[in-house]
Amino acid sequence: MLGSRLAWRALEHSPDPLDTAIGLGWVGYVYVEKEAAEQAIAPLEQAIQQLTQFRFAQLLGIFTVMLGEARRVTGNLEMAAELTRQGLEVTSRTHWPFGVGWAQLVLGRIAQARGDFSEAETRLGEALRAFDSMENRYFGARAYLDLAKLAHVKGDRAAIASHLGEARRRFQEMAIPRYIELGEALSAALLP
Repeated sequence: MLGSRLAWRALEHSPDPLDTAIGLGWVGYVYVEKEAAEQAIAPLEQAIQQLTQFRFAQLLGIFTVMLGEARRVTGNLEMAAELTRQGLEVTSRTHWPFGVGWAQLVLGRIAQARGDFSEAETRLGEALRAFDSMENRYFGARAYLDLAKLAHVKGDRAAIASHLGEARRRFQEMAIPRYIELGEALSAALLP
């Protein structure tokens, strides 16, 4: 975690409060992406608190969604849902498809965790549409991975194969080895 120590050191010496807030948010985002949800919470909370005073709506929205995702991973589904809905409201108001896509993705994951598979499928489909609307193939492919996991829970082998196939195709087109491997591992686990 050398990178995170360097990031924290840079943030401690940042002379600009807006830059510090944005940096804290991205540090939190990185922790979420690295599946270190506990470590993501403090910097995301600080970023949100500071960005509120600057009225930087898009980043306030996405960091609120990321905090929702961190809360989901740590098991607090109620708080996760509330934060993510707040983030969705902000990113929708600012017409930012990336933020809307992330919010829908997290809301889909929350719905799946609650056992509401219909809601999960709707939300994940909305996430995919948001990412595809901005031609973001990477996050669209990641949405397909979530759709495959949901199809697995529902026992729909045809949907699992279809979603994994589309995710794999996109990751291969972009030549992203980590996600190609993740897709293969997920395929082996979900379609033995």
